[in-house]
Amino acid sequence: MTDVVSRLVDAIDAHDDERLRNIVGDLVGAILDADTTTAATTTTDALRILRARRRFGEMLTVGDAAARAGSMTSTVSCFYAQALIEHGHTEAALRVLEVVSDHDVAAGERDGLVGRAFKQRYVDAPGSPTAPAQLRRAIAAYLTRHLVAPRRNLWHGVNAVALLARAERAGVDVAGAPDWRGLAASVLASATERYEGSSDPWDAAIAAESLVALRQFREVAPWLTRYTNTATNSAFEFASTQRQFREVWELDDRDPEQRALLEFLTARVLRAEGGQVTVSRPAAAAAVVADDAAYLEGVFGDDLYRSVRWYRAGLEASKSVVRVVRPLGATVGTGFVVPGEWLYGPWGPSLVVVTNFHVTNRAGAHPGRPPEQLRVVYEDQPPEVAIESILWESPFCGVGTNPPPTVDTAVLKPAKAPASMPSYLVRDGAGPGVGDRLYVIGYPLGQDLSFSLQDNKIVGSGNEVVHYRSPTRPGSSGSPLFDGEWHLVGLHHAGKEDLARLDDPDQTYAANEGFQIAAIRSAIYRDLGA
Repeated sequence: MTDVVSRLVDAIDAHDDERLRNIVGDLVGAILDADTTTAATTTTDALRILRARRRFGEMLTVGDAAARAGSMTSTVSCFYAQALIEHGHTEAALRVLEVVSDHDVAAGERDGLVGRAFKQRYVDAPGSPTAPAQLRRAIAAYLTRHLVAPRRNLWHGVNAVALLARAERAGVDVAGAPDWRGLAASVLASATERYEGSSDPWDAAIAAESLVALRQFREVAPWLTRYTNTATNSAFEFASTQRQFREVWELDDRDPEQRALLEFLTARVLRAEGGQVTVSRPAAAAAVVADDAAYLEGVFGDDLYRSVRWYRAGLEASKSVVRVVRPLGATVGTGFVVPGEWLYGPWGPSLVVVTNFHVTNRAGAHPGRPPEQLRVVYEDQPPEVAIESILWESPFCGVGTNPPPTVDTAVLKPAKAPASMPSYLVRDGAGPGVGDRLYVIGYPLGQDLSFSLQDNKIVGSGNEVVHYRSPTRPGSSGSPLFDGEWHLVGLHHAGKEDLARLDDPDQTYAANEGFQIAAIRSAIYRDLGA
């Protein structure tokens, strides 16, 4: 059994989803075949690992096996319930939690999850007829557990504060409820004292939220920094905190201090392991940000200032990412804007659009379409713009061909240039190396513009191509690749489950491939001359 759990860790750390599925299958079989005690121990170990890495789908599979094996201990029940909540199955989660008694060591975790289930129901439908009852039940679950041991159960306390404040704003009466402002001050004092003794990042997160409750926004940033600078925290936790601030506390984007806190957490999500950020109308988001850098630095300090400034640079970069569409129809790919001379001197400063050959090409070679059948849409200019011509193209080549004979690129001359120059520059000198991060900005599945960041580390880097684990989906073809300072690095090409490694072609990994901008530039000069 220990061997199965060990292999589970290896598969997750290697980001090998197919191997992980097979190991989970083996694990299910082992749980069903073992005696109840052994099955419970193995299930607990596996679920703890899966939860730490936020693999909630696999948690559901393992939890279901535990239920069938009769090994649903209180700890296993809580793990399983959390996975159910994450997948939106709140009723099933509440039923699973019924087996945990009030005297069980996991009773505190149980009450927190009960509160989370009812909170999620309220947040998902705050205008429904049952919403007030859902909110009251969430408050009761958190508050009751907090009052059992007020100095220990601070997580429950700060959630009770958040929901009591939300009830007040929504006009929902909560009979017998304490003053949430006084409760927030008490939780803050306890969290501060406890953090000074242990430096536990969760106490820092509790202190930060307590200060949000008291609307002391200038004091929040140092606690968020302490919380987010802890290596064990992941994008999932940071995104959860941001969601709590936005959905429950309803922080206001129009207020510069509140907006900065949300942007700081978004920046932390982007730079952490795991997670993804979707930005609706990034041009509009960037436009409403006042030129308040000096103010933010003075109010919040250097750490938050640098994180917010970095995030805003990403927003600015995304303004030059374009959608490639059928006229009045579906998105077929992504592109990005650069001055022509960045790629080929004789093209001069006129702005061009770069995308993939397999998105558009002169002959309409499948799966691409001829340019006259497509349009581009700039983020800062909503009307569709016709493609006047293709200045240069290089055919699609097989993913993993190294060195590549072609670079799957089309350089487009739009009928109307975008309104502004791109904010980014091409990275000079050596390209990014293994272990560095890449940021892919595109329109996955034709939806809102997205920073694609989950597992976004480079796993292979060569002179012409770069391999990376940033997840991409249809619609991402033609996306730009940026390094950690928002310098343009390359053009996304395609991905493969068994891509030949650059350092050892006899071995494979699941990864995406992009072409370095330098390789595209060299190919253009070879074809067109100096």
